[in-house]
Amino acid sequence: MINALFVSDEMPGGGIGDIAAVEVDGALTVVGVSRWGRDGVWVWESAQNVWRNLVLPFACAADPQAAQYPDAGNELDSVALAVSGGRVVLAAGGDEQGVAFWDVGTGELISGTSFDAPYIAAVAALDGGDGLARFATCSGVHWDGITMWEPLGGLSPVELPESTVDALGTGSFEGRSLVVAGTREGVTLWDVDSRERWASLYTDGEDEDEEIDDYDEDTDDERIHAVTLVQQGGGLAVVALTDTGSVLAWTLPSPRQAGSARELARERLKQVRAGLRDDLDEPDEEIEPIRDPFDGHEGSITTLATGVVDDRPVVVTGGTDGTVRVWDLSDGRAIGAPLTGHRGSVRKVVTGTLRGRPVAVSAGDDRTVRVWDLVTQAH
Repeated sequence: MINALFVSDEMPGGGIGDIAAVEVDGALTVVGVSRWGRDGVWVWESAQNVWRNLVLPFACAADPQAAQYPDAGNELDSVALAVSGGRVVLAAGGDEQGVAFWDVGTGELISGTSFDAPYIAAVAALDGGDGLARFATCSGVHWDGITMWEPLGGLSPVELPESTVDALGTGSFEGRSLVVAGTREGVTLWDVDSRERWASLYTDGEDEDEEIDDYDEDTDDERIHAVTLVQQGGGLAVVALTDTGSVLAWTLPSPRQAGSARELARERLKQVRAGLRDDLDEPDEEIEPIRDPFDGHEGSITTLATGVVDDRPVVVTGGTDGTVRVWDLSDGRAIGAPLTGHRGSVRKVVTGTLRGRPVAVSAGDDRTVRVWDLVTQAH
């Protein structure tokens, strides 16, 4: 039996719906919000096992309409964290509020929003780097596309053209920052610096002339609930979770290197002269997902994340059975026994490092946060 490294006291308010975690000075700082976003933002300092209410200025206070709503306050249910210039930056929004940015240490509002800004379905921090913190947001049915933010850089937001996006993940590959998006049609992968879409992946791998399986009868049930990516061998793996608790995984070769318009034109000309299909900008329809590769939870999978343990890519899942499980991505086999302790559904799992060791952080309906050592689990 593997015990959690740390177990928090119960977070005040309702069950935890979302968390974000970063390592600061050798300890984890975890920010949590309730499922409905109305119980405030709480910071768990793992070293002291203390929950601190993070009192945040109202993100829409500078909006001229604020005078009409004197009782309005933040309603935040999606959060992300990044360390930038010695500051821990919180990006947060919700089903009824646009994204804004605060300093976790001081509570200062770095950049606010307006009442008319698109609401937030998901927010994610971009991995690593020595530059200023960057974040990606999507708005689900409220607004199409992905928006990139650099709140400490004073730059205008950058929009990546996309359809309806409900889930986001981030990562890096060969020094490039990547965003993976769960759309109503499938999953797309973006290089955010070149603003190039690297791959388009579809949840339905069936041929148009083939009979459609039962799971495709209601496409609304196949909305991507969570999506993540991890390096696997010389390429990438993308793992997605649908609203119905179904898991899909794709393995991709190394993404194409971004090039200038002239270089791409020359490559297209080579393709045509060689009699090959000019498909540089075509979706990767031939890459079909492996469906439901992880079998073991006694109930639905509700959340997932990816990580690397001893050079092995792993997937960490949480479920309605209150357990956290770790899987070998290459063969779908469970690594070790289920991680138990939560008293209710696990709503969010994130992965990261603590003093150089890979860890998973889980939270859920029992209002507690648990930190798991993935190295111990793998052995």
